[in-house]
Amino acid sequence: MITGFPAVGDGPWELRLTCHALVDLGADAARDTPGDIPAVRHLTTYSGVVDDFLVKRNDRPDAPGDPLHSVGRPDIISLHSAAGGRAVTWHDPDNAVV
Repeated sequence: MITGFPAVGDGPWELRLTCHALVDLGADAARDTPGDIPAVRHLTTYSGVVDDFLVKRNDRPDAPGDPLHSVGRPDIISLHSAAGGRAVTWHDPDNAVV
């Protein structure tokens, strides 16, 4: 794992949000700690997306979903929230990050 970010969950990877995702979530105040998922959830009004990210990617970073081939990377997977939010994820196994 990349140093400086705490592990999230029991897997050998970390869950983090990109700076762009933090801005979209209205949680850009957490930009120095993109792996602090509880802090991001507290800051955003889109907590359903954050919850879905945890549920769908915490135990399995390559969890099934709809690949977004149109972005030129088949490893980018859609992450739609029941609350109406939309997001995407990808697993970077070289850096042990989702």
